[in-house]
Amino acid sequence: MACKDCTAGHYCGVGASAALPCPAGTHVPSSAGVMSSASQCVTCPSGTFCSVGSETAMPCAPGTFSAEERQATCTRCAAGTFQNDPGQTACKQCTAGNYCGEGASAALPCPAGTHVPSSLIVMSSESQCI
Repeated sequence: MACKDCTAGHYCGVGASAALPCPAGTHVPSSAGVMSSASQCVTCPSGTFCSVGSETAMPCAPGTFSAEERQATCTRCAAGTFQNDPGQTACKQCTAGNYCGEGASAALPCPAGTHVPSSLIVMSSESQCI
């Protein structure tokens, strides 16, 4: 019985029983044809993520970041920080007089009829508004 051709965008090592996708944190090279090892997959740069079998690196969404290369997912911004731009490597400090919950994509003001307590400069939730 003859061997089958490896699937484009996958790799097949010597004696492989199946075509394998690029591992998490990497993506298929733009010149993808048949690859012979995972080392031919391209590392995803910081500010992006690549799940298993990714064809391209995807920028992190607002509210998330990826500080290092070769990440399978992006990390949510911590409470007290935000990120309003896609594809970033860090989150920004919440601006004074606003609150930023975990995964915030914007600094938000306290609701009408409430204000920032004088004891706080940066807040992590709307519940801190008084």
